[in-house]
Amino acid sequence: MPYISFDGPKLTKEQKEKLVKKLTEASTSVLSMPKEAFTVVIKENDLENIGVAGELLANKYKK
Repeated sequence: MPYISFDGPKLTKEQKEKLVKKLTEASTSVLSMPKEAFTVVIKENDLENIGVAGELLANKYKK
């Protein structure tokens, strides 16, 4: 069973639903496997726990 892991910022329920659907659709298309074969796990992180280019995303998005 293919396993898809997504690490990112906190999402709304609607965003999670859309992300899971789109990741599954793309994977199904590329691998020619049924959607039931895929498991998607979303790991959420606060923006203050993610740094990009030496800056916390919490600070970057305040600007």
